[in-house]
Amino acid sequence: MSNRGGKRPGAGRPIGSKNQRTAEIARAAAESGITPIEVMLGTMRELWALGTPEAKREAAEIAKDAAPYIHPRLASIDQTVSEDRPFALLVEPCSNAQEWEAIYRPRAALEDKSSSE
Repeated sequence: MSNRGGKRPGAGRPIGSKNQRTAEIARAAAESGITPIEVMLGTMRELWALGTPEAKREAAEIAKDAAPYIHPRLASIDQTVSEDRPFALLVEPCSNAQEWEAIYRPRAALEDKSSSE
């Protein structure tokens, strides 16, 4: 039972083995002339140029299939904000926009430093 779990010499995938093979396949496809993504994009453009509703629908389907290879997905961000103490915003009444700007306009620390030089 002592041989289970943990790091063992020689265990696991050799470093770089999968990535090298994948790079070789991509390089061979590019050298052979045309890649599958190029076929997809070319067909999509031809269908879009036809201008018929059916052709545009088919072009949109091809675009949806090709998008993951062209545009990376944006990662979602979870953010939890917890504030244990209550807070209040105290706002002074203003009679016009100039008065409001004089009170609430960002101060010099937030303004563009290049304009003062």
